[in-house]
Amino acid sequence: VRLAKVALVDLVLEFMENMPAVAPQSFAQPVPSAVEAPSTEAKAVAPLPKTLLTLPLESTVAESLVEAAFRRIVAGTGQGRVRTLRSKLLVRLAKNRPLDHGVTTSLLDHCAASLATEREVALLWLTQEATSFESAVLGRYEAVLNGIVSRATAQLQDRDRSLAALLVDVPELPESTVQLVLAVARDPARATIGLAALRDLIMKRPRDADSLLQHLLSLTSEVDTRVRTPAVSLVANKFLGDRFGPATKEAAKALVQSALEENKEAVDLSAEADRCAAALATVREKSVAAETAVADAEAALQAALVKVRTEERSMESIEAAELAQQQAATRREEAAALRTTLAEAQATFDQADAEANAWVECRINLFLALCTKEPATLLPALGGYYGDANERVRALLRTMVSNLTATLGNDCEPLHTFVATVTGEAVALGLQVLNTWVESKDRTPALVVRTARAAADALDDVRFLVPVLANLPRAQVLAALPKLLVLSEAEIAGAVERLCSSESVLSAKELFIELHVLPGALDASDQGVFRGAMVATQLCLTSLKSSFTQDVVASALQQLVDRTPTPHLFMRNVIVSVGQFPRLKKLVVNTILRTLSGRAVWRDHDNVWKGFVRAARMLLPDSCPALAQVPADKLDGLLSEEPGFVRYLAAYAAQRASGLSEDRRKVIAAHEEALAAVTG
Repeated sequence: VRLAKVALVDLVLEFMENMPAVAPQSFAQPVPSAVEAPSTEAKAVAPLPKTLLTLPLESTVAESLVEAAFRRIVAGTGQGRVRTLRSKLLVRLAKNRPLDHGVTTSLLDHCAASLATEREVALLWLTQEATSFESAVLGRYEAVLNGIVSRATAQLQDRDRSLAALLVDVPELPESTVQLVLAVARDPARATIGLAALRDLIMKRPRDADSLLQHLLSLTSEVDTRVRTPAVSLVANKFLGDRFGPATKEAAKALVQSALEENKEAVDLSAEADRCAAALATVREKSVAAETAVADAEAALQAALVKVRTEERSMESIEAAELAQQQAATRREEAAALRTTLAEAQATFDQADAEANAWVECRINLFLALCTKEPATLLPALGGYYGDANERVRALLRTMVSNLTATLGNDCEPLHTFVATVTGEAVALGLQVLNTWVESKDRTPALVVRTARAAADALDDVRFLVPVLANLPRAQVLAALPKLLVLSEAEIAGAVERLCSSESVLSAKELFIELHVLPGALDASDQGVFRGAMVATQLCLTSLKSSFTQDVVASALQQLVDRTPTPHLFMRNVIVSVGQFPRLKKLVVNTILRTLSGRAVWRDHDNVWKGFVRAARMLLPDSCPALAQVPADKLDGLLSEEPGFVRYLAAYAAQRASGLSEDRRKVIAAHEEALAAVTG
């Protein structure tokens, strides 16, 4: 019955669409025959006409009937043949009407709103539009398809794939429709819908796959990470096989190459960041000067107020205080304004720097993502890219390679090969990988240690050993120390910190002693090693107190004082140790200075003797017993250079228990008399 009803509606619609325009006329009134004459007993009924004549309907009436029929058909449902017939009826109603007609726009809205259930209607409509010559001339197919797509994308949920299902089966996929999908993919709020549609289209429309892949690849360099990140993930996971892999890799390499080229956009962004950095430095300098001026003005104000309170009040002192108060207020206002300017300059710089970095980062992301899938074939190119890059790109590559390393893990053989064979400027990348491996685990795997040693041997670069110093044999650590000490201060600090870890084969005490007695550091014969040892021991005493405690330092100093000759750095570090650990003063006075004095320290290198004198000066009068051990002739020269010692030694000599020899007493007395004569 339902099928019959729908068929009847179909006939009516066809009749209405093909209704001829006939002039109105009256129905004929034929004379009934005797046979047809009604019974006199029956009620008189008007006879039916022999022929039904069609009458034209007004356009508004006809349209209202069509729209009513459309609404009833849309509201109806069915299965099988009934549903097919329903689709045909809906398409027939819309196909021959203008695109802005109510029925057409209603069907567009309906298909878009119910794309999952009305896919058959949409495809039938699009197919008929695509095969119609008139539609082709008027461009109706593209307009209908874009009308459905634009309406649907505004309503679909993230996991709804009905749009992709429709586009996969449409007769043609115009570029304008693809642009609509791309617009959706570039919208962070709807990116999932657009990317899912592109994925399905590439996989299920072979003839359009290559061009669609290029569109998808363009999304992997979007600045907005909410679009770029899922696009990169999609490409890396789905389009790196035999069919699409070559094109994907070439696109990724081309993007990296564009980041290396000094094109106008990159240059402008970097120049703006540099300009903002310079402006920030200028404002910061002015701000520091302003804060200093505020402090000076406040001090002047306090001095003026004190003068007013403590001295006799006078008009001059009051006026001076008022002037100082005004100046202080002015300086405070200037400083506050500069603080605001500094904050604004910092924000401007941060934004410019972020934009310059984002421009580079969005061109590197895809390649690094592909490296996680095919490290053996892609990682070797990374070193070349790093060598050709400017400093901004290199800094970003180092950061991004850390993330790549964390993803690949410390058992990725191609990554180990990359580290072991890296050369030139790309050595920095290899070091970054090693550091990431070591920092990501509580214990460094043996494979990482072997790779580090292999790279260090191959390149003769001790920097590769720094991340794994705590895992090396004692002999290799000691052999590497002189080379480590000629590195930069930052690299030396990193090496010392590694050697202070709980896994290190050297204790803190052993390390401190070795830094003093290493070849080149012991006698300062190698200035590079000596300078590095100075940096390292300073770091031990000032920044690594958790490892180099007072007891550790005291024990190390007691062993070092017995070394002959005295290490060049010894006295310097004795002085630093007393400053860091005041309780070591007793050890230095009673043991170290006396031992050195008794061993004729002045015969050692001149720097050691100068250090002894400086320590003695710092520890007066407690250092007098050690000074009293100096022979008379040497003491005479010392007191001539250090007249400040005379008073203390004279007081010490006056003590009965001093035990000073007569010749020393005479030297001290002579210098005391000379000093008294000078001072009057």
